[in-house]
Amino acid sequence: MRDMVFLQKRHFKEFLQSDEKIATNILTGRLGRLESLGIISKQTDPDSKRQVIYSLTEKGIALIPLLVEFVCWGSLHLDALDADPDAVKKIQNNKPKFVRSLEKKCQHHVQL
Repeated sequence: MRDMVFLQKRHFKEFLQSDEKIATNILTGRLGRLESLGIISKQTDPDSKRQVIYSLTEKGIALIPLLVEFVCWGSLHLDALDADPDAVKKIQNNKPKFVRSLEKKCQHHVQL
């Protein structure tokens, strides 16, 4: 979810390229679990019928404020925070506006 919200990743390959170097079977399981919970959905990529696009559902988009709160907590309590410093500054300057911008980006992806 983090990569979908903050980095606009939508394809399996993009998730695999994350810094965590997650194993394909673990990633497949996690995506399947999020889909079964109704947090994400998948559809065939219209540009490449062999690929799938993952998107947040409305239920998943409703979790964005919680993810932003985790970033805020981490910026206060963790020395080695991996969050983008520009994002942290935007959150500190106007958290509601930042949350709305993320929600809007993710809602756009739902409609594609």
